[in-house]
Amino acid sequence: MKKIKQLHKAIVIGVSVVSLGLGVGGCAKTQESKAGIEKAVSSNNTVNVESAKPVTLTMLIHDDAQYEYFTETSSISDAFKEVMPNVTIEIEKVKNTEDLENTLKLRKSADELPDIMVLKPYMLANFAEALEPLNNTTAVTSNLYAKEYEIDNNIYGVPETIFYEFVYYRKSIFEKYGLEVPKTWDEFIETAQTIKEKNEHIPILLGAKDAWPNYPFNEFMPGIEAENGAYWNEMATKEEPFSPGEPFYEAYVKIQKLYDTQVFGRDPLGIGFDQAKNMFVAGEGAMLPAGQWFITDYEGSGGDMEDLGLFLMPARNTQADTFYSMAVVDLFYATPKSSENVELVKQFIDWYFSSQYLKGCMEQRGIDTTTNNVDIELPILDSVQNAEDAKYLLYDGGNIEFQKIVNSFGFDVKKIGQDMLAGADFDSMMKKLNDQWKKGKNN
Repeated sequence: MKKIKQLHKAIVIGVSVVSLGLGVGGCAKTQESKAGIEKAVSSNNTVNVESAKPVTLTMLIHDDAQYEYFTETSSISDAFKEVMPNVTIEIEKVKNTEDLENTLKLRKSADELPDIMVLKPYMLANFAEALEPLNNTTAVTSNLYAKEYEIDNNIYGVPETIFYEFVYYRKSIFEKYGLEVPKTWDEFIETAQTIKEKNEHIPILLGAKDAWPNYPFNEFMPGIEAENGAYWNEMATKEEPFSPGEPFYEAYVKIQKLYDTQVFGRDPLGIGFDQAKNMFVAGEGAMLPAGQWFITDYEGSGGDMEDLGLFLMPARNTQADTFYSMAVVDLFYATPKSSENVELVKQFIDWYFSSQYLKGCMEQRGIDTTTNNVDIELPILDSVQNAEDAKYLLYDGGNIEFQKIVNSFGFDVKKIGQDMLAGADFDSMMKKLNDQWKKGKNN
């Protein structure tokens, strides 16, 4: 992981730089003994684990790869029983993040939230009043990023993963056409247009029938344009953030320029992500934008790893501009105040973030972790083509004020991306968004 971990020396949080020393997702090399794990487990109370009565902790997740590892590859319930034999982890999975949020809202209203919830970053703000602070857990003190998502001096979730955003490409197609990894946004568009002109491969596979796959563009580029991973919080202070000169507007001008080139195939809104992934694996497409998580998805689908290349999406205007890219901290472990097993959940979280179980889980999923207790080896990241001079913005999903405005009129950047691909009038769309935003903010 030389290019990501050694050459990258800092994460840019908001507009400030935080040095990490150990590298991204920093990894002190700690080998946990069973005794060490038991010590972590017992750090929050004095439960006698040998004589305690049987307890079932309910756990709600949405991530497919996480669910597969927890239930099929290596049972997390069985692993935790090695240190707390009386505890069973019962896992429930929902389909996606939208289902996760809707399920949590329903259960919150019925006072039936699960004991363990694995949340997206923005959900911390939406559910903060229902969550138990985790400030004093050992999982928090050893976590590199938990404090960055603090709300009113409380930490309500411990993040599990940090991953980067790439454009995946088929090396053989680039070599066939004499293409090099693009270094600016215009070069990225020109590369896609060159492939389109050859009429042999789809330049960029997106799977936009599912709204979420356009997030590398529509969700992350406003923050990159603003050079601020917490741009949504800044945006919440503005009356008309969709006006010319504003980071959102200028980022979307660039996105619209890409979408107008029609480099996503004949019907980008007609295929979902799974179909796009299979087409990429089959060599029908040259590029596919996605997070680091896609590496194992590609390999698991039979993709040729020797032909897989990675580069950071070059959203900058010129090579003289700072090369910003987004880093995503995700999957926050939280527990509700209403749980009858709050202290036991804290013990589970402390165990999970200090265990070698976490190491195996993360390496199979191809993602780095946020704790400095476990070292993760991901050699595929050595092949990232343009990471040497990149600076990484730590993505913030938006504070409470932003979420209030968003919820007031259903603001959804991914749906906006679909509308753009469908040919919506750009100026009219921006004007309408300004009107809706101002009304939502004032109300």
